[in-house]
Amino acid sequence: MADDRNRSSFEPLVLVRTSQGKQCSQRISNVDYEDHAQHPTPSRFRRLCRALGLQLLYTLWCMIRRKGSREEPKIAIRKDWRTAAAAASIHFLPVSAAVIICGINLHGYYIGGELTGTSGQDDMKLGSLQFAAKLHELTMQASLAAVVFGYVRDQLALGEGIPFGAVFAGLQIKEVSFFWSREFWGAMLSSYPDLRRRLELLFLLVIGTLLGVSVGPSSAIVLKPRMDDWPAGGTRFYLNATSPQLFPPQLNSSHVPSSCVQDEADDSCSYRGWRDIQSKCAEHWTRYGMASKSHPEFISLSSKNAVRELYFTARTGLFGNPFSLATTQHAVLANALVDISRLWAVAAENVGRERFTSRRDVSFTIDGLRAQQPITHVSCAQTQVNYTNSSVPYDFRKIDSLEAYENNRKEFPIARDNLTVLDLNYLETLDEPRLNWMQLPEPIFGGNSIGAIASFPRAGRKPALVYMCTVDARWAPATIKSRRSRLKVVTGEPEGWLTSGVFNPSWPRISISTEWAAGLSPRVDNSSSAFARIATSAGLWKLSRRTLQPKATPAVESLLAVIVTNGLARTYYNTTLLGELKLDPTGKPTCQEWCEQLIPRGLMTVEKFNQRLGQAFRLPATSASSTGSVETWNMQVNIDGYAYSTRGQTMKVAVGILLAYVLVAVAHAAWSLKTGISLGCWDTASEITALAMNSARTDMLRNTCSGIETFEPFKQTVRVVMRRGRHLEMMFGPVARGASGEQAADDDHSGGVCKILENEFYDLIWVVKKLSDIMQTADAPTIVYTEHVTTVKPSRRTSLATARVSLRLTWAAEYLQQF
Repeated sequence: MADDRNRSSFEPLVLVRTSQGKQCSQRISNVDYEDHAQHPTPSRFRRLCRALGLQLLYTLWCMIRRKGSREEPKIAIRKDWRTAAAAASIHFLPVSAAVIICGINLHGYYIGGELTGTSGQDDMKLGSLQFAAKLHELTMQASLAAVVFGYVRDQLALGEGIPFGAVFAGLQIKEVSFFWSREFWGAMLSSYPDLRRRLELLFLLVIGTLLGVSVGPSSAIVLKPRMDDWPAGGTRFYLNATSPQLFPPQLNSSHVPSSCVQDEADDSCSYRGWRDIQSKCAEHWTRYGMASKSHPEFISLSSKNAVRELYFTARTGLFGNPFSLATTQHAVLANALVDISRLWAVAAENVGRERFTSRRDVSFTIDGLRAQQPITHVSCAQTQVNYTNSSVPYDFRKIDSLEAYENNRKEFPIARDNLTVLDLNYLETLDEPRLNWMQLPEPIFGGNSIGAIASFPRAGRKPALVYMCTVDARWAPATIKSRRSRLKVVTGEPEGWLTSGVFNPSWPRISISTEWAAGLSPRVDNSSSAFARIATSAGLWKLSRRTLQPKATPAVESLLAVIVTNGLARTYYNTTLLGELKLDPTGKPTCQEWCEQLIPRGLMTVEKFNQRLGQAFRLPATSASSTGSVETWNMQVNIDGYAYSTRGQTMKVAVGILLAYVLVAVAHAAWSLKTGISLGCWDTASEITALAMNSARTDMLRNTCSGIETFEPFKQTVRVVMRRGRHLEMMFGPVARGASGEQAADDDHSGGVCKILENEFYDLIWVVKKLSDIMQTADAPTIVYTEHVTTVKPSRRTSLATARVSLRLTWAAEYLQQF
């Protein structure tokens, strides 16, 4: 008894410690009653290790300092903003990293042709970023677990309890299978007395799990830069021709200069480029034969400033196409694109913005919504001439619908004009192949641009051949593109042309007159026509051996499509750029002004085509007044390299998920700092298990030792209470507001006055009985010190919950009066 008298038996029970140093009675503590020693505030190092989940460091530190291995009494709940700040510090690293990488992607940042660091090791650098993303995922999941455990512990210790299924939710939110677990649905189906608390729990578990399983992939997506084409400037430019002039719906004699009858190497003539067709396309048929399984798919055509690619298909070979098609870029737009792309290279070297000098490649494009290029489809019907008849009817294929092609065994049906016949007598006078043109009436032959008749005279015993071909030419939208690595080469093709051909109702058909078509095959050196030379190079006609290829229909179709397409791409060929490059205000011949226009600032944050196009050219006043003959075009530059950007739905979703995580983590940190309450326990499975094993057995978990198969155990409300001897236990069962299960720290003007709860009075009665025995056996007078604030505060409360507590206080006071 003497020992008990010498100990600090008159100190109040230290259950919740406030930041002001005051102490409040509270039912949450695992301090044994026999040990009334003052519990010092844990060191900052201990609080930081606890907050960051690095308790092992503190344990090793204690072992080094030989503090012993016995578990000391601890304070379960503290109201101290320093401790709360240490607990909230677990969010600092993952939130900071998420904000930084999201900010970089939202702002946009171009890195270069390769990642920063040692050259040639991009794979290793990307692997390091993936490793960093995994570390970031682990820290974010630990942060989310702290948020969920913070709410669970708060409800366990200071609230109305928590469903048993949600006790380990902080460990389960990392797996999407938590959504179909019994724990989750047991917690959702629990009879929570407060609807608001139930909705809070539902929101926390759903959002926590969704974020827990998605922040990892989102971090990997956002942290890894993408190799792609990124905005790098552009400009508007002017041409002294309009779209109807460049892409005329009708071509007649007015579009053919008088000098284009004879081959004089005039670039403005529609036949220009036939020599490229002869050497690069026609000779292939001779080299590999008509039955070759492989044919070229494009050839290069030279223009004034550019080299254009002409794409074509043939109805033969291993990769044969159902249709004989050809398409190429318009020469005027290709020349303008190459000229402006050279200016951008100069601007990038002088401006030096956005690291554009470091790149894999640069692409220059003209708006595909307005730029058009010709596409031509040719289908021929072959007729052998035996001269028994002096004439044959016109048999042209009708190519105005895909349905007719499918229904006629993959061949377009033949339409015959019985009223008009082809006189065959002219074949006797031919000494080389001839190409003639004629208009095909649409009511008979369907939609078409023009008809072509390719005649091959008799050679020895070989019969003469006549190919009656239907030509369907269209203007189709296409994005015209050039690249820095192939600066003069211009590419571009209509979308879907290889599969659908010209059968697109939005592509306008071109009406071609026989006068314009005649200019496609001029006389060469007054000896032969361009078509005869092309046919000879293709092996369709051999002058030396007078032989003829009888099964050359696919070759004739392909060559005619290429010839017509080449001519259509040269309309209004002499069109030029208008305007002068903008100079700086001083008028010096530097690239300051037009360079800034070609490469404006803030490019990486722009996704729309025209939003950051500059104005590098100044239109002269004389040209500006005649706007009817001037048209504005757009040229955009994209650079190929690594960059951070939010382009793409996947990237936007990933950034949104990370920002949602940041919002949740910051809200939890702000709530912790505002309340100042921190619980330094029950955030691991082992600590919750230790608490459960030190608790009394409950009938609500009967028959669960070998597993749980129903929702009922998980639906039960569990809370932490203090029994006699200041021993903490988990208690199952519902609890009403204001009863022994409710407790919370109130932060008022006194700095942390706490509610007095029912369990506390069981201890108080025991203390009174013990003190009564001591005083009765003591010889000296007994002096009792007490504090009345703990009874004054509840008396001022007006809620029903406080009334129930006051009733129990009255009963306790009546019981104490006997002493």
